[in-house]
Amino acid sequence: MERITNQKKYLLSILCESALPLSVKNLYEKIQKKYPLIAKSTVYRILTHLVDNHQAEKYFLSENETFYQLKRGEHQHYIICNSCHRFFPLTDCPFEKMDDHIESSTGFIIQDHYFQLYGLCPGCQRKPLAGSL
Repeated sequence: MERITNQKKYLLSILCESALPLSVKNLYEKIQKKYPLIAKSTVYRILTHLVDNHQAEKYFLSENETFYQLKRGEHQHYIICNSCHRFFPLTDCPFEKMDDHIESSTGFIIQDHYFQLYGLCPGCQRKPLAGSL
């Protein structure tokens, strides 16, 4: 039986309230307000458990920055701005038909997939580049 600590409940409530993925740094800062002695390793352990048990999804902005979001039925894909680091949700999954085709041609049962796009959002495209006149 899984042990649900108050810290885990609170972290779940933070994730539940957010419409977009949250960074580990942001999650840690929020949970630390209520539980000032919580270790960052505890936050990572809770998040790893949630991902391993298919309760949360993990997104990568870079090698050093990871974001998490609770799974809410259908999975979600995002376009992530390389400049402002905002997440923009795609309205549908571009792989649904491809999953069916791959399953029928390989015999595999696809259980999950990850897809992230990176670029510059319209707002960041209008900003002048650093160092340009």
